[in-house]
Amino acid sequence: MMNVLIFPLLAVTVFGLPGYLWTRALWPSANGVARITSALLLGQILIGLVTVLWVQLTHAPCSLELLLALSASCSAAAALIGKRRGFDTPFMCSPQDRRLLGLGVLAGFVFLVHYDRELFQFNCVNEAARQLLGMNRYGTTEGYPFATNLNVRLGNVALVGPSFIAFASFGPRWVYGVTGALIALLAGLVGRSVFTDERAAISTSVLAAFNPYVFAIPINDENVFSWMLGFAILFALVQRRVPILWLGIILGLLLGVRHIAVLVLPGIAIGLLYQRRTPGEWLLLLVSTGVVCGLWALHHDQVFGSPFTFESFREYHQDYPHSFLGHEFGFRGLLNWPFHAEWIRTPYNAYPTSILMVFWWMDRFGVLLSVAAIFGVFALRGTPLRPLIIGGYGALIWLQLSVLESWMQPNKMGIQLVGTPALVLATVAGIRWAFSSPRRCVYWCLVST
Repeated sequence: MMNVLIFPLLAVTVFGLPGYLWTRALWPSANGVARITSALLLGQILIGLVTVLWVQLTHAPCSLELLLALSASCSAAAALIGKRRGFDTPFMCSPQDRRLLGLGVLAGFVFLVHYDRELFQFNCVNEAARQLLGMNRYGTTEGYPFATNLNVRLGNVALVGPSFIAFASFGPRWVYGVTGALIALLAGLVGRSVFTDERAAISTSVLAAFNPYVFAIPINDENVFSWMLGFAILFALVQRRVPILWLGIILGLLLGVRHIAVLVLPGIAIGLLYQRRTPGEWLLLLVSTGVVCGLWALHHDQVFGSPFTFESFREYHQDYPHSFLGHEFGFRGLLNWPFHAEWIRTPYNAYPTSILMVFWWMDRFGVLLSVAAIFGVFALRGTPLRPLIIGGYGALIWLQLSVLESWMQPNKMGIQLVGTPALVLATVAGIRWAFSSPRRCVYWCLVST
């Protein structure tokens, strides 16, 4: 009975109130489901960032009492900043907002139940997040709590760690549930902005949250986090009223969750160019993203001796010879053609990585939906989510992964989620295009066979 009372109180105090107040300070025009979604998202992100920064500066673990103090400080700072402004309009929730909120609650509950606690000890994100408490699998830590974190990017710790402190063993399940709710809410907001049709928005939300690709990862995983944050970024790219500072904070966290996400920057830049953002907004984006990324650079410097030495690079201990157009170079990993003399299939994988990734996606979404996504990319012309944004967001990640030779084991294939959230919108757009006329529907089916 005590937990039933304490859990909601902690959730509101530690995450809900700071998220709501910072939404008021950063995005006073937000209302309805957008206001609630932003509060839920910013609460998790900002408390995580502040907690990680405190541990980095003090070299001491964080207790529940300290977490409450940090959360109260964040709330007070947001209250002072937003005191003069307040929200532009009183809170209103339309019937469409209520439907999307209901879907978000459903997704959160399903993810909460779907979480697999039996995989807890195998989850490297949980292992690193516990270090906020000064603990690891060998017992307590001394000195810098993250000193033994050699392979988990610190952005994941920021998302998961505070919930460990607040909710103990229930923390990971809480984070997974919130992630599912945010995927549904953010994808629905993107769909509403792109299609201006409520049925298409709900379809986008359902497909983003309940697809087999995401459901095959029943743990707190950096790729699922990237999937969720990707929809938040897409929302900022298709909705001009989203503040650039809001986008900068989320982008900085995404780069700390998956460093490879730096390859989505061309898509973000293209989207901002279409929105005609001002030079001041570009500068604010650069500064806000850079400040958040400073947390990750600080960890790299303290543990690896250089802000530019990343966790994944630390796992490889030698450079392997490769060549491109006659130029010889070394790389800490194994690359495939064209950096190798011939196309190589990784042992125990049926196809080279570049083909395997496509087949993996088709296996999860099915042939019909995969073909619909191709049609949908072109059908999105004239919408805020233009084909160039989709290509710029995901193409470089696919190209980079496609030249890897010996890395794509099945448990690593989730990395495609980092660059592919826009394909959900393309899939819905393709289905709408196909059903717009009988001839198109027949053509869709014929191409899929």
